[in-house]
Amino acid sequence: MLKNKFSIKFYSENAINESIKAYSSLGKIKLEKQKEYFIVYFDKIDFNVSNIIVDEFSNYVLAQMVKDKE
Repeated sequence: MLKNKFSIKFYSENAINESIKAYSSLGKIKLEKQKEYFIVYFDKIDFNVSNIIVDEFSNYVLAQMVKDKE
């Protein structure tokens, strides 16, 4: 299982949730909120994207952050 951490101080939960919706067709993606971080877990990810999904997902979250500020 892959995972990625996003600082609560910087990232919005809304941006992460919107990103999860956009990427949900690629596998099972779960969000867990901890004290200082949002933890995103990736499971059963499509083999064709498993080696890049964490980085691409992070980029998408950043784009959602910008979109939310517009």
